[in-house]
Amino acid sequence: MEKYARQQPQLLKIIPPFEHSIVVKGDSIVWNNPWHFHPEIEVIHCIKGKGTNFIGNSIRAIEEGEVLLIGRNLPHTRQRDRDYYRTHPGEEPESIIIQFREDFLGEHFFDVREFVAAKDMLARALRGIKFLGETRRLIVDLLHRLRKASGATRIIELLTLLDLMANTTEFTS
Repeated sequence: MEKYARQQPQLLKIIPPFEHSIVVKGDSIVWNNPWHFHPEIEVIHCIKGKGTNFIGNSIRAIEEGEVLLIGRNLPHTRQRDRDYYRTHPGEEPESIIIQFREDFLGEHFFDVREFVAAKDMLARALRGIKFLGETRRLIVDLLHRLRKASGATRIIELLTLLDLMANTTEFTS
């Protein structure tokens, strides 16, 4: 844990699939996940897994079912619990990851009145946000729909997700 406090985070280049502005993927938390940052905003839903989240100055256990919003350029990493996975070799962590740039719909998209709450929420995400309660359950449902969607529907689902996240009080930093 202390080693991340002494390391400089690495810039991680995220390359979306050709002609797509949103990355939607499954993730199993690689064994040597580096301390990193990237300009993309990241939504993480841990379906199952044991380990530790290092997000900015926060160090917390990964919780199954958690939903996190990681702001642009916020240093972070997720580490597997090595002892647990060595004694349970048949188990793999599983997450849904959504990554997108704040300007994926244009430089001033979030400046319009309808998205002021989303812009404020993305500013709060520069320190990391964890969603709770009924909002977390609704976000998980949207993430599963977004994962299956394609084309414009994927963007509509992402905007619906951001609106939900922006208009709740069920979160913690």
